[in-house]
Amino acid sequence: MKVLVVIALAFAGAGCKQGLGDRCQTKDDCNPPLVCNMATQTCADKAGGDIDAQLPIDAGIDAP
Repeated sequence: MKVLVVIALAFAGAGCKQGLGDRCQTKDDCNPPLVCNMATQTCADKAGGDIDAQLPIDAGIDAP
């Protein structure tokens, strides 16, 4: 009987979703209202749109 309880508890956690800052691969991996930021592959408050890479200090302007 104890073995069945342990197995049931192991499968009960299988449906858990990721929290803020946790790794994700799809939109469904994160707890609502969090979304999976594909640039960083982590659960975030918003989907992205911000610069996801830092430019070097001496980077030139690429457009006038």
